[in-house]
This record gives sequence, structure tokens and C-alpha cells, in this order.
Amino acid sequence: MTESDSLEESKLPEPLPYAAPMLSLETQFPIHLSWENHYHLFNDPVALQIQQDRNEAILAERTFPWLTLLICVGLTISFFIYRFFFKPVKKYEPPPSPREEANQKIKDLSTQLSQLKSEAFYSNLLFILTPFLETSLNLNLKTSTSEEISHLLKHQSELPLSQVESISNLYKKADPIKFAKSPSTEEDRRKDLDFVNQLINR
Repeated sequence: MTESDSLEESKLPEPLPYAAPMLSLETQFPIHLSWENHYHLFNDPVALQIQQDRNEAILAERTFPWLTLLICVGLTISFFIYRFFFKPVKKYEPPPSPREEANQKIKDLSTQLSQLKSEAFYSNLLFILTPFLETSLNLNLKTSTSEEISHLLKHQSELPLSQVESISNLYKKADPIKFAKSPSTEEDRRKDLDFVNQLINR
């Protein structure tokens, strides 16, 4: 046994703490690790730096994908836990009443009064009025003609006769405008819109 082989371990510098616990010596140093080689390696700064750089590259390759995967899995689990346990409770909002719904449509139609053609205006106006009358009077008016609507309002509703006549006149007035494109003035359309608005909010 040579003198260099008998060197005591206490005389050698300690290996780097971050390399030795994570990689085997064979992986860290490809040369034969006799005490002589071990001693010369740790006294050669250039060789030691090369091995340090190599170790850092190996550690980065081995730990980075797993670390990234663990972070992604953790974030995904946290997201679903948050959605399940801390999902905001939506406050229940009751649907609008027939009157509220009709008022909103009247408001929208009033903003388009000057832009819509007569046939489009009266189609929209009766589309607002008919469902409201159906709901409030409990009558089936959607498939009825203007004459049938007048008859139903007279005999199956508690509306005053004067109001029934006004509603019937509106339906009779709208028919030739919708189907024959008869002319109408903006003033007439505004009056009819105000009449329906007053009828809904009576």
C-alpha cells in the first residue's frame, strides 16, 4: 500500500454538502475514487468546479420536471377545493312580473319609435300588449284574430266597456298597418304607445 493510499480521511476536505447526499459518489465523479484521486480532486479547483457544474445540471434536470408537476397538481387541487367549498352563492332573484316585463319592453320600444317602420312598430306593440292581457285576464289570445279578441274581452273579462272598445280599436287599427303597410304618423304611434303604457299600469 502506498503512502498516498494510507492518507487518513480526517486530512481530506469535506465534500460539498449539496452534492454528496443527493447523488452517489459514482454519479458525481466518474473516475475511480481511491483516496489519492479523491485527494487530488478536492485540491484541483478547476476539476472541482467542473464537477460542481455537472452536479448542478444533473440536479436541475432531475428535480425541475417533478417540482413543476407537483406545483401544477397542487394548484389544480386547490382550485377545485376553492370552487367546491367557497363557491359564491347566487342570490335568488324572482322573475319579473308581467307588468315589469311589459314596462321594460314599452321603454325599449319608446326609444325606437322614430326608427321603426309603422308595421314593425305595431307588431312590437301588440306583441307587448297581447301576452300582458293573457296573463292578467287569464285568456287565450295569442291565436285569436282581432275580432275574436274583441269578443273575448267583452264577454270574458271584467274590463270596462269603454276600455274594451279602445283595445279593440287598437287591434283593428294595427291590422291594415301590419299586413297592408298602411301609413301612420309618428304622433299616432306615440299616442298608441301611451295608451298601452297606461293600460298596463292602470
